[in-house]
Amino acid sequence: MLQRDSAPRLRGLSDRHTGVLLVIPGLAMFLAIILYPFISAIFMSFTDRSLMRPTYEVVGLANYAKVLSDPYFGQTVLTTAAFVLLSTALPFLLGLIWAIVLNQGFRGSEFLRGVTLVNWIIPGTAIGFLWTWIFNGQYGILNALIEACGGEGQTWLGQTETG
Repeated sequence: MLQRDSAPRLRGLSDRHTGVLLVIPGLAMFLAIILYPFISAIFMSFTDRSLMRPTYEVVGLANYAKVLSDPYFGQTVLTTAAFVLLSTALPFLLGLIWAIVLNQGFRGSEFLRGVTLVNWIIPGTAIGFLWTWIFNGQYGILNALIEACGGEGQTWLGQTETG
């Protein structure tokens, strides 16, 4: 008798139905966070909506005609394309090349990997220290502000009751 190596099924559902059920939460998040604002922005581009007034009228392609007739439109598109290329593609390409170089296993590559990780480690560590100093019960700036307003300072990070 053959045994399947798959995970146990959810209440008798087939693998296909289980897969669909597992994809639904991610799909719902995609629809809520990405697709809805995208469609909403496209709809708004066909209106004269303003943040200063709640009412709006549908103006059709008038907004697009106005943008395309602007003499600075072409230069703006080129500037935006250059910015996107230089701020996304170039760092990605340089990072990829650096990763390939560090993966070659030459003498000193381990040291360079460590030095590369320092750029990721230091900001988080510095932020952790800053927040610790802000919430310090003896000399923290938060307690100093509270006491300057007539309140009483606390040991924010040492209270077991608020855990």
